[in-house]
Amino acid sequence: EPVFVPRAGATGEDEGWLLTFVHDAATASSDLVVLAADDLGAGPVASVHLPQRVPAGFHGNWVPTTP
Repeated sequence: EPVFVPRAGATGEDEGWLLTFVHDAATASSDLVVLAADDLGAGPVASVHLPQRVPAGFHGNWVPTTP
């Protein structure tokens, strides 16, 4: 599932990024893809190729600060 990360100082509900994993079955590889939440049609803002495939069902959370 995508994770929403708000921009610093955001006031609108779509001011931030969506982070999600994309799996390419043909190459058995995964990428972390960053999309601008306010312009999904623009395509990825960034894509990070990962050194190994992320398994289906992987879950994660965004934590803005740690105690």
